[in-house]
Amino acid sequence: MIASFYLSTVTGEELLTVQAHDRDPFVTLTIREHSIDLTRDEARKAADALRACALTDPS
Repeated sequence: MIASFYLSTVTGEELLTVQAHDRDPFVTLTIREHSIDLTRDEARKAADALRACALTDPS
């Protein structure tokens, strides 16, 4: 595995998981019990959108 990210509630329930493996062209995104495979390019675009949203002024 080259990368992973887990987001859980305080009770330990997994909300979001992102995983990528060596030489696998896909990134697996899991939200609760639903999983999708994204191409590396799609994953980069989603990451860019999340980063842009996180950097906006919340007011």
